[in-house]
Amino acid sequence: MRSITIKEATDSKALHALLLKANLSAPQTEKAIASLKALNPQVDLDKVKPGTVLLLPDMPSFKVSASTSVLGDALGEFQQVVKAALTATQASLHANTAARAAERADIMEVLNGAPLKTAVGKDAALKKQLGQAQEALKQEEKDSGKAEEILGNITKVALAKLADLRQRAR
Repeated sequence: MRSITIKEATDSKALHALLLKANLSAPQTEKAIASLKALNPQVDLDKVKPGTVLLLPDMPSFKVSASTSVLGDALGEFQQVVKAALTATQASLHANTAARAAERADIMEVLNGAPLKTAVGKDAALKKQLGQAQEALKQEEKDSGKAEEILGNITKVALAKLADLRQRAR
């Protein structure tokens, strides 16, 4: 839906010229005016006073350039809020991933260190657990990289969809 604020006293003929496309047939014009009247029952379209705000239906018969979206730039503002939130989330995830990578490096250093290998000795069960722990850390590293990639893709898609929606709402 769109709106227009009438700047000077206007009659129905001037209103038609202001709001409707020039190449409309008589039935198209009648349908457009009927829709305009339905959205603005409080307004006498033959004598529109300055300052009157008219709501315009979303119909191809109306000139888009003559009016503004009722939403204003709410979608643009929402897009900026979403972008800021997703950017902050990406930064947080990246920082947490880096911190966890440092922790994993410290743990791997201990797991691969001589003191632990000496303590494990020839115990097959402990060797198996040590191997599983190392594999789990390697898998966690792969998964954390995927998480950043997935969040990056989600961010791109979400912002593109919002930009598309914003463009269509204009």
